[in-house]
Amino acid sequence: MDVRAGLSRRRRAIACASALALSSSVSLAAPPERSPPPKTRRTELTVVPFVGGSSDIGFGGGYVAGLVRLAPHHHPYVYRIESAGTITFDPSRASDDPAIPYVDQYVSWTLPNLAHGRIRLDLRLSYTREATLKYYGIGNASTVPSGRDPAESHFEHARDHPTLGVLAEHRRGPVILRWGASYTQNWLQIREGTKLAEDMQSGPPEVRALLGPDGAHGVPEFSFGIGWDTRDDETTPLEGTYHTLRVDLSPGALGAPAHRYGRLDFAARGYRTVLPGRLTLAARFVTDALFGNPPFYELARFDDTTAFGGPKGVRGIPAQRYYGMLKLFGNFEVRSRLFDFVAFSKPYRFGIVLFTDVGRVFADYERNADLDGPGLGLKYGLGVGPRLASGRAFVVRFDVAWSPEARPLTAYLLAGHAF
Repeated sequence: MDVRAGLSRRRRAIACASALALSSSVSLAAPPERSPPPKTRRTELTVVPFVGGSSDIGFGGGYVAGLVRLAPHHHPYVYRIESAGTITFDPSRASDDPAIPYVDQYVSWTLPNLAHGRIRLDLRLSYTREATLKYYGIGNASTVPSGRDPAESHFEHARDHPTLGVLAEHRRGPVILRWGASYTQNWLQIREGTKLAEDMQSGPPEVRALLGPDGAHGVPEFSFGIGWDTRDDETTPLEGTYHTLRVDLSPGALGAPAHRYGRLDFAARGYRTVLPGRLTLAARFVTDALFGNPPFYELARFDDTTAFGGPKGVRGIPAQRYYGMLKLFGNFEVRSRLFDFVAFSKPYRFGIVLFTDVGRVFADYERNADLDGPGLGLKYGLGVGPRLASGRAFVVRFDVAWSPEARPLTAYLLAGHAF
């Protein structure tokens, strides 16, 4: 797990449309940071059910609950306790395969005004079970053998991981400083005869070295980051930039000492409105570089989510499609606002987004044509999706993406923009 500003928002990636009619006073995201403090002390409690998911992990639902303590002279609040749970189902799977691909539960506690308002502190406890994670090989040139379905259980493994994390943040103007620590316990289930088991046991030496051991292990991690944020809004920015540089360090996994590793993650984001009130351009470039001996599952991830495949990286590609020590990718979106309307006495905004995602994976830092292939080898996805927004802190998206590896399309029903 990496610890950063999105700590209390990560699992909201599945939250979506059924919450709209039920959250008339409090949104799924944190209260707007710029809202004025209340004139009296009070406590607000909100419980919102939702449905959502993706074609990669199935569709299901869950809840988001928040308890916020408000008081004069405490901006934006005294504290916030938040909890959410998600479960997805895939009844189309064979009887001997997991019918519940994804389970997640977390609780977080946020104190925004420590040290006279100079430090924001987030504490978080979570548990996640991912029963249908994919593995197709290492490197940009990994392939799915002809005649095999990328969704079949031969390419799957499971991971259970509770995490305890703490994050501190200091802001001064556009400058952000972050530091934190976390501990994640990992249990892996890798069935005999699967692609991952075969590569761990009898793959090429360089592949076995990158995959490492497969036993249960705990990962302590320390995070340090700096950012520059000039966005006019955190949820739906129309102007500005948001750049972050983060270093994660793990001194060695408990139960698997070989997992001593680090991560350097850089993301540059920019937003520009070209037609006021109607059309905004958004772009992001991400570099995610691992060094040392990370657990194999980190080779497919960035920012605690899938890099190539999944809703926040290169969309359209099957989830966990590519693994590598170095990942480079970019996203470009054209975000429109078509019309506004009122439902259940609450105003909403509707728009359409066109997007293009493109990137490349490198198995390691030494050139290996067998694993990475020749030339640019760019992987990409193209897509479109409606957006439904309410207030300043709630956006629902339904993205449909195509890529040369899609089956034939990949769909995501989620809360929040991709970036």
